[in-house]
Amino acid sequence: MQGLPVIFVRTETVFAIDPYLSRYLKAAMGGGMPDFTEDALLKGFEQFITSSHELRHFHDALLSRPLFRLFMLQNSRFWRVLQLPGNISGLTAADLPLQNGKAIQADVTPFGLSLIGEVQEADRLYNMERRRLYKTHTCKNDLTVSMVDLLEADAIAAELLYILVSHNAASAEQYYRQVVCQLPIEYNKLVNVFVDHAGSFDQAIVSLHLAVAHSLYGSDDPASSFCKVIEDYLARPDGFVDRYGPQAIGELFGGEPALEEWVMSHRVVGMDALAERPVQAPNELLEEMLGFHRNIYAARKLLIETYIKNFEMNAFDYYQRTDELPLPPIVFWPGEISEAGQGINVREDMLQQFGLDMYMIRGGDWERGDLRVVAGIGPYGLRKPFLDYRLVDLHMLAYYWYRRLFTETDSEVYSPLVDEMYEALLRESFGLS
Repeated sequence: MQGLPVIFVRTETVFAIDPYLSRYLKAAMGGGMPDFTEDALLKGFEQFITSSHELRHFHDALLSRPLFRLFMLQNSRFWRVLQLPGNISGLTAADLPLQNGKAIQADVTPFGLSLIGEVQEADRLYNMERRRLYKTHTCKNDLTVSMVDLLEADAIAAELLYILVSHNAASAEQYYRQVVCQLPIEYNKLVNVFVDHAGSFDQAIVSLHLAVAHSLYGSDDPASSFCKVIEDYLARPDGFVDRYGPQAIGELFGGEPALEEWVMSHRVVGMDALAERPVQAPNELLEEMLGFHRNIYAARKLLIETYIKNFEMNAFDYYQRTDELPLPPIVFWPGEISEAGQGINVREDMLQQFGLDMYMIRGGDWERGDLRVVAGIGPYGLRKPFLDYRLVDLHMLAYYWYRRLFTETDSEVYSPLVDEMYEALLRESFGLS
């Protein structure tokens, strides 16, 4: 999640502007089973399932203890970065990236120097933990497994489970053969192992989902844990679902008091200095900022209680009762930008007419003076997310500033249309020349 409590989806997908997506939605709402041999329906479903794929990543990051801690370490940098304006002025391109002890032309207050050091320390802790977590492990059957493999396998399993519960096993297997098998190896490597050894396709996908969940949610070294789980699966496939089912996974969350205590430590998540020297923000937004660590942990607890314990990880409930789960905001922007710097956009009055609650990151009046939403933040589905949209915008701004101020890369962060907005604020806030 890069420390950002959101999922990113193209405008064309969010508003069903893509013609293939429209074709799939019409077929699905018509009650018939989609025939994925038809290229248009296949492409449409790929667009449709994007949001569910990304939501699975978000939920896995909440439920996995090491990923949740990694997320909080990433996030801790942002609150410090947001306090830098007013503590650094006259910044030049030669001053970047900012480092403690580096001679720079900008004026930096003692507190600003302290913040720079704290960001670098958070970086050190984050990079050390990430290297450990994302290390590739080799299992006894010579299968190599990394955190990326686990996350993508579970998101692909989520796609296939959606087809299983919403359509049928034949359509799910068809999608696996025609799409999943053609993707880069990190998307299908683990799926292939279970499909090759299971008695049926649906059994393979359920077993894969449980194996990955057991490793992600119950271990501080998920890839190493998965090697042990898959070794057990290959040796004793019978009874695997009983051994690693929802009840067994529910028992993996016994260490919550220690994690909660860690999260509530202001020092860990960068809230101590923020509380003492708050950034300029409306009172209610400042409250949201100071309470972010509590809100994101409450989302984890709700997901454990609802999805793991009440739903018992049932795929049908996960998709049919999604609005009972903690849902992140969706950030959207056009997938393609014209030479004139324009992209697909939606009329703001149309959003209001349909009661869609949206926050505009960037707008324009390209057609007949109508105000257009070019990039924005909105809900997943129709229920308002658990985070204030303005807080999400601040997260995105802080991440952009972090990338520009503390890393050597000058590559695109979000999209040219969004980056331009945050770059202008960066230059204005730091006097960057």
